[in-house]
Amino acid sequence: MFKFIKIQKKPYRGSLFFFEQFKYPKEYHQHNDTNYIKTGKLISIEKKLSDDKLEMTTTMVWRSRKDFISYVTDPYVYGFLMQSRDYEIDNDITIDVVIEKDDNE
Repeated sequence: MFKFIKIQKKPYRGSLFFFEQFKYPKEYHQHNDTNYIKTGKLISIEKKLSDDKLEMTTTMVWRSRKDFISYVTDPYVYGFLMQSRDYEIDNDITIDVVIEKDDNE
């Protein structure tokens, strides 16, 4: 098992996270459902917004590191990841990443 935790912090309440500003198209969700969820590669995803609404923690649990890498390098997904990253840079949203993996990987 491979756990990817992304902690996003925005500078002030008036700024928006990417997901608050833009919605992913239905096709993006269908692509993820078909290629990652139904196949068992993506075990779970959880998003938590802090009480002050300045911090978003996203926890993704993957079957393996290889499955996670296939997701972030998937050409269809990659375009959306880069849009999100560019938005975060432009809006001073900082990101911290924590990786937890099973010793068997």
